[in-house]
Amino acid sequence: MPRFFIFTFMDTQLDRLWPGGPFYRQYEGVFPLSSDTAWLGAFVRLGRAKTACDLGCGGGALSLQLLGRKPALRMSALDILPEAAEATKYNAALNGYALEVRCGDLRDWRLFFPP
Repeated sequence: MPRFFIFTFMDTQLDRLWPGGPFYRQYEGVFPLSSDTAWLGAFVRLGRAKTACDLGCGGGALSLQLLGRKPALRMSALDILPEAAEATKYNAALNGYALEVRCGDLRDWRLFFPP
């Protein structure tokens, strides 16, 4: 079962997704970090992948997991909630990851990420 490691920095609670892994800040009103997210991130086989997209990204935990495993990955993320998109941007910046984050409806994903 995945464990999350909690730190407090400047009155802000930060979780580590795994020991030595990326930091993650949970935001109120954004889909909460759960073991399902951790298991999904562990299940993904990146192999020779160069790009990935996190649709319905919430706070960006899955994106952070994948970038933590493969920092050269060109990662994009999309969520319908502006708060979630901002949380994902914050969490990516907190870890120094390049992540393209968009706010919009999943049904219109081609508008945000054209081929």
